[in-house]
This record gives sequence, structure tokens and C-alpha cells, in this order.
Amino acid sequence: MKKLLSWVLVFGWMGVIYWLSDQSQLIPSTNPLLAQTIAALGHVIFFGILYILFTHAIKASYKINPITLFKMGIVFILLYGLSDEYHQSFVPGRDANILDVGLDLVGSVLASRFKA
Repeated sequence: MKKLLSWVLVFGWMGVIYWLSDQSQLIPSTNPLLAQTIAALGHVIFFGILYILFTHAIKASYKINPITLFKMGIVFILLYGLSDEYHQSFVPGRDANILDVGLDLVGSVLASRFKA
């Protein structure tokens, strides 16, 4: 049951990220610097949480050493971050930005400091 719940949380959080990416405008752009700062923090926080959920689900499902777990988590975040930006390229009012994938990876590296 623990394995199933951990994977439900991973896919549920991926759904939250997908839904947020599907919104034409999340942050009012009356102050562009503030909007960019909030968006950047959003990437770091949301993908950091996804990293924690994913690595926890992997640990619940498999016996794995910490280095391999870290590498799997980073690759997973990289791939989902790239797919997220690709998805955004089709959303009116949004665009794809490779720097956002970098922010996603920053979030995952910061989150790796927490034990899954």
C-alpha cells in the first residue's frame, strides 16, 4: 500500500505541474521582475517537491543505493522539465524556456539534501 500511495503522489504532483503549465497566465505581469521571481521560485519549489516524491517512491519500490537514486531523480526531473517546457510552447500566452529546466534541476539538487 505504501508503494502505491507513493506513486499516486508522484503522478498527482505531475498532474498539478501539468495543470499549472496549461494556464495562459498564472501571475499578473504588472510588475515583470516580481512575476519572473515568483515564476523562478515556483520552478525550484514545485520540481523540488517532485524530486522528493519521486525518490521516495523509488526507495519504497526498490532497494537502491543513494548515488543511483540521486542520478535517477535528476534524470527524471530533467525529462519532466523538458516535457513541461515543450507542453508550454503550445499554451497561448506561454513559451518554452530552457532556463526554466535549469531552475527545475536547481530545485531537485536542493531537494536532494532532504532524505527521501
